[in-house]
Order: sequence, then structure tokens, then C-alpha cells
Amino acid sequence: FQNYIPPKPITPGTKILTMGSCFAQNIASKLQSIGVEVDSYGLTENINNPKTLNHLIRVSLQSNPQKPRNHKNDYTEDAYLEQIVGKKKLNKLSESLRNCDIVIITLGVACWLECSSSKKTFFVKPHKCNTNLEYPEGNYKLKRMTVADVKVELKTLMERISNINPNALVIFTVSPVPASGFDNIEANSMISADLMSKSTLYCGCEEYITENPQQAIFYWPSFEIVRGLSPWLEFRSFGTEDGSARHPSDVLVDAALELFIKTEE
Repeated sequence: FQNYIPPKPITPGTKILTMGSCFAQNIASKLQSIGVEVDSYGLTENINNPKTLNHLIRVSLQSNPQKPRNHKNDYTEDAYLEQIVGKKKLNKLSESLRNCDIVIITLGVACWLECSSSKKTFFVKPHKCNTNLEYPEGNYKLKRMTVADVKVELKTLMERISNINPNALVIFTVSPVPASGFDNIEANSMISADLMSKSTLYCGCEEYITENPQQAIFYWPSFEIVRGLSPWLEFRSFGTEDGSARHPSDVLVDAALELFIKTEE
């Protein structure tokens, strides 16, 4: 993994924003422990794919803290996101995007939730939300992304970030944390669905970065390090601290992040 060294060095004075899947929190905690200034944008784990992350960034950049709320109950994707996230967090994300040196985005899954009748995007199913919005009737189904879909979303996402912060380096990584469930998605098993999802994200990132060498964009192999090394280690690789079979052990996360951070030597 020595070839995966970010072109912009990470120092205690570097301003970093991490966002995406829950693994973004692991990255933020490690960076903060060595004195790096980090804003970690933690949200529901459902906002961890290229499509919904793109939507999140767009809404945050358009958010106006002075504008009064629209109290209509009709569902719109933007109103929905604002209600489950809140304007304060959206404005914080917008400010961090404008002022950071590096944006680290962890991608968790290559699928999104869609209503069959309205074709609108959702982040969690309506019955799991406590908003007062009226939701469209219809079946809510996970839609699988293709590599081409991932590349389209990355292109739009990069355009949005570079328009407001042209000097920021964007680092993409695929989360090593296994997905918790893929109900009603076309796959033979949960394991197959997870590997298919991670592979799609990896291929989309690698192809997009290769095709756009002029952009300040970088891929870091956190998935490959954690999933690839864990079978060869003598200690328990997952669940040491919290007993969860999905969460990488701190010692493995620390080892992976230390390799990533060693850019000054």
C-alpha cells in the first residue's frame, strides 16, 4: 500500500472534513488524536452512497439560515433531508466544505432507496421517520447502482466541491464496514450483495480518477487494507471493543490510518 500516499500532506494545521458512512467517524477520531483539525459530519448511515451524498451536499450549499421554513406537508426530497438533518447541520457542512483543505468521503453502499410511483429518492423508509411530511404511496425499493452511475455522481459531486473550494483535495475511500442489510435488492445473499456493492464503488472510483487526472482527487484503500489484511492477523479483526461483527477493531483501524497519515516522512 506504499503507493497510496496523498499528494497533499496531512499535518496538525490541515483542516479536514470527513463525511459519508460510519467509517468517517473512525478516520476523524484517529486524525483528532494526533492533533489534526477535523470536522466530522456524522449522519444516518443511510446517507452513505454517491447519490444521496451528492444530494446532501447540494442541499447544504443551497441552505439559507435566514429563510423561514416551509410548513407545507407535501413531500419533497429537499424538505425531507432538511427535516431529518436540520438546518444547523446543513449550514455547518456548507461552511466546512468552503474552508477545508481536504475532504475525505467514505462510500458505504452502491444503492439508494426509491419510491416506485414517484421515482423520488429517500434515505430511510417512511415508517422509520418521524417527520410530518406526507409521503408518496408506492413500494419503496433499493435500486442498485452501476459503475457508470457511480461515475456520474462523482463527477457532479466534484463539480460542486470545486466550485466553492477549488483548492480542496478530495479523498474517496470505500468503507470496510459490511452493510447491515439489503432488503428487496436483487442478490442471492447478503454477502454477495455487500461484495457487489463494494466492488461497484471501487471500480467507479478507480475509473473516474483515472479518467480525470487533472482533478484534485485521490483514492485511499481502506476497504482493501481492513478486509484484505484481517484474515492474516493473529488478533480478532472485528468487534473487539463493542462485540459487533461489523465493526473493525480499533487496533486494525489505527494500523490502517497510521499508514495513511505517514505522508511527512
